[in-house]
Amino acid sequence: MASHSHVEQKETSSGSRHWVTATLFILMIVGFFVTAGVFLKNRQALPVSIGAVNEQVPVSYNPPVVAESNLDTVNTTSVTNSMQNLTDETETVEVATRNPVFLTVISTDQADEIIPPQALNYDPANRIDVPTWELEIPNPEMPITVFLAGTTGCSTCAIEAQSLRQVAQELQNPNLEIVVVDIYPYVGAEGLAWFAGAINATDLTWAMDQNSTFMNTYQLALDTTLIMNSNGDVLYRDDVITPYETLREQIELALNQT
Repeated sequence: MASHSHVEQKETSSGSRHWVTATLFILMIVGFFVTAGVFLKNRQALPVSIGAVNEQVPVSYNPPVVAESNLDTVNTTSVTNSMQNLTDETETVEVATRNPVFLTVISTDQADEIIPPQALNYDPANRIDVPTWELEIPNPEMPITVFLAGTTGCSTCAIEAQSLRQVAQELQNPNLEIVVVDIYPYVGAEGLAWFAGAINATDLTWAMDQNSTFMNTYQLALDTTLIMNSNGDVLYRDDVITPYETLREQIELALNQT
């Protein structure tokens, strides 16, 4: 009787081990498919450029969907295949013509004097009224505009803003403007001006997308970078933090087209 009970315990233990092994195997299979899905999604989100960025394989790109409220007419335009040189063949695609949108540009002249609204020692009585004005996008008066989508306190946005500042200082080109756009302007002009000063980038243009029109029109996320000409053509786009080398390369290519 004791021997029979011992056999049953061994069978139960063996069955438990088989169940655990089967569960781990299933989890491994699920993990494989999740990893593959993430890889394919990131592969589709590679940058769209106007020139080579040290990538060997061309990647096709579908233009982002335009918000219906900002849709005008549809024109047929030739665009360069992403990841190819300007001398390569172009393909014709349907792209939507967008109505202009407006950003609220802020002054950073008093950035060093500002205590941000989110600070513990913030006193509303000492609030600084930050001057603002509107900027039309696309900007017909600026041949090349670079946009970086960010928000106050975003660390990766700050890193790329520093790289863009370095490019601007090196090129010193009057046909270039770099705009950091707060797409989640919860702390307002005062907080954004403080952030510009905190990362020592007040010589860039800082703006707020107060009604999310710019974000929705161009399908932006944090760290999205756009290089746009005065006609509103997006010459380069990526949705991740962009290294200095790529920024400099793509900005120079864009300026060479003006």
